[in-house]
Amino acid sequence: MKKTGLAALIFLGASLLAASVIRFFQYVSIIDFNTGFYLKGAETPGMLIYIAFGIFGAVFIALAAIGKRSGADAYSLSSDGMGDKATIPLGILYLIGAVIGLLGVFGGSALFGTVVSAASCIAFGASGLLLLNNKIPPKYVGYIQLLAAAAWFFKTAAFFGEDLIIINHSENLIDLLGYISATLYITASARFFSRIETRHSRMREIISAGLTLLFSGTSVISKGAAILFGGTAVNGIGGVNIDMATAFAISLGFLITVFTAKKEKEIEYIVQKD
Repeated sequence: MKKTGLAALIFLGASLLAASVIRFFQYVSIIDFNTGFYLKGAETPGMLIYIAFGIFGAVFIALAAIGKRSGADAYSLSSDGMGDKATIPLGILYLIGAVIGLLGVFGGSALFGTVVSAASCIAFGASGLLLLNNKIPPKYVGYIQLLAAAAWFFKTAAFFGEDLIIINHSENLIDLLGYISATLYITASARFFSRIETRHSRMREIISAGLTLLFSGTSVISKGAAILFGGTAVNGIGGVNIDMATAFAISLGFLITVFTAKKEKEIEYIVQKD
């Protein structure tokens, strides 16, 4: 019988919804958008979102560990044994991520940032097309992810360097967590696509993708809701972070695929120690 391990994915979805609601109410009640800081005296309630992240992340990792121990398919499914249609949602969401990222390419001002964003879009776009055109992901999609990972490393470094007091800015810390987790996920996904898996690599892929979904999804959903429904309470709020929207799309594609695909072949682990 197929063991899906869907408890971890369902909990992650519920956590994303809860975190987005918390963040939405923070946007409309305790943030000064002229400075980017919490209102005076609101620093303590402002910590609620980070406490929620800690709890949700820890429980998700625990459920993932339980799923692996119980033999759920997601943790032993080889990328060349997922069934005929498994690459469709993955390819679509990678293409969506690439299209979203194009907004960052055309909206960027610094040459280096534009080049890095373009490299990321090319990598995700090429990956999406290859996944849609092949029932089995070509191994070199994994190598393409290394290009994307390098681009995201520079994106993360640039984002961190833009704000020396990033921890105090209510919004930037969440996005920084999204950048870090996304970079780790993209790097880990190279093993998935190229089928150079070790005993624990799938856990790293799932955990890093899950945390990316949680952080980036909270950033995108809560800010989008605040812009649409926050009214005058959010005057001065910035736009949705394009990179977070891209990270949300690609991590969602991966998680949907590994947790719902039909397992036709197990991972063939490489010999080297993990």
